[in-house]
Amino acid sequence: MKVTKAAPTAPTVEQWQNGNLKVTPDTTNGGDRIEIPLTEGGPVVVKKGDNGTWTVEGNHPDVKVTGGSIEVPADKVGDSVTVTAKVGEGDLENSTNSAAYSKQAHTVRKTDIIKKPTDTLSGEDLHTNTGVVGVTVGTEEKDYASSNIHSVTSKRTITKLNCRKHPRYSSYDYLH
Repeated sequence: MKVTKAAPTAPTVEQWQNGNLKVTPDTTNGGDRIEIPLTEGGPVVVKKGDNGTWTVEGNHPDVKVTGGSIEVPADKVGDSVTVTAKVGEGDLENSTNSAAYSKQAHTVRKTDIIKKPTDTLSGEDLHTNTGVVGVTVGTEEKDYASSNIHSVTSKRTITKLNCRKHPRYSSYDYLH
């Protein structure tokens, strides 16, 4: 006779606002490890410690645990993902799969920032009415205010403007 622990509750699988996969283990019965299939190198395993904290096992520096959810870069998983919650080991293992999750197209919508060469470019110019103005997830369009974007920053100094096309105006290229 073998006695196994109760099957864990399947994790919730969705997307972060940046398009990355978001896996949230159940807080009551999420098992002791989560397995997420990757497109290369086998699955990433995230284990729950004795203190309840989830930790990424192995060499997966891009996979992170944030606020109780696991973030996997979108380019590391396939278009359809099934995640497994597991408890126990070997013959005593019990597991539950999530429903298959299909990644949604994710596009950041941008509008050109146009300034006079004498104007100062500020961080506020990078979002809302110019710069990043919203996102499209699947077929749903969200403006900046309702998109759940928390911040937009520049990866470089934003005070220097680069004149082009029209000598009286400048545009600023930025990365998202």
